[in-house]
Amino acid sequence: MTDVTATLVEPFLRECDRLLGRGYSAVLHGSVARGEYLEGWSDVNLLLVLESATPDVLGALTTPFAFWAKSDQPPPLLLSRPEWRRAADVFPVEITDIRSAYRVLRGADPLVEVTVRPEDLRAALERDLRGRLLRLRQGYVALAADPGALAGLARSTATSFLVLLRGVLVLAGAQLPPGRPDVAATAGLVAGFQPSHLVEILAHLGDGEWSCTPDCFAGYIAAVESTVRYVDHLTLGDRP
Repeated sequence: MTDVTATLVEPFLRECDRLLGRGYSAVLHGSVARGEYLEGWSDVNLLLVLESATPDVLGALTTPFAFWAKSDQPPPLLLSRPEWRRAADVFPVEITDIRSAYRVLRGADPLVEVTVRPEDLRAALERDLRGRLLRLRQGYVALAADPGALAGLARSTATSFLVLLRGVLVLAGAQLPPGRPDVAATAGLVAGFQPSHLVEILAHLGDGEWSCTPDCFAGYIAAVESTVRYVDHLTLGDRP
C-alpha cells in the first residue's frame, strides 16, 4: 500500500463505508494504480459508483469529502450505477484509460459493466487531440521567449497527452507498455513521431527548476500533430 493510499484513500473509504455500507464500488486508477505517483505532482484518481446519487446520498458524503479536500487533490468522481452503465459513449477515453490500470478497493468491479466502442473512442480521441494541438500552439506563440513558462505548460499537459496516447495504442490494437517513457516510445512507433522531446518532458514532471527549450516544445507539438494525423486516417477495420 502506497503512503497516499494509507493516509488519504483508505481513511476516506472507511468513512464512506460507515455512511454507505458496502453497496458501492470504489476504483483507484491513474498514476497511483500504475505505480507512477509523484508526491507533490501527481493526482490521486478515485471513482465512486453508487447505487444512487440522490441529493440525500450526496449530502451524506460531505464529511469524507471535506477530509479529502484538505489534501488538495481533485475530488473523487461520483456516478450512479445506471449512469455508469450508459457512460461509455460519452467518456470513452477516460474509461479506456481507467481500464488500462486500476484497483477495485470496494464493491464489484464496475469496468465489467461497460464496453467502449472503437468508433466512439476514435471520435473522442480526435476531438481531444485536435483541441490539445490548438492550445499548445497558442501556448508556444505566447511563451516561446520564456523557457520557464514553456516548461510549466509542457509539464502540466504531458501526462494528459499520455492518456490520449494510451487510448491511441488501445485503438491500434497495440500492447500497452508499463512506464511513461515506454508509452511515449511505443506511441511514436505507431503514430510516426520522434518521442525524445516528449520523453524529456516526462523526465522533468516534478522538476520546477527545469527549462523547456523552444526546440523541445516544438518537438512536443510535432508529436501531437503526428498523432492527430494517425487517428484521422485510421481505418478501424484495418486494425490488427
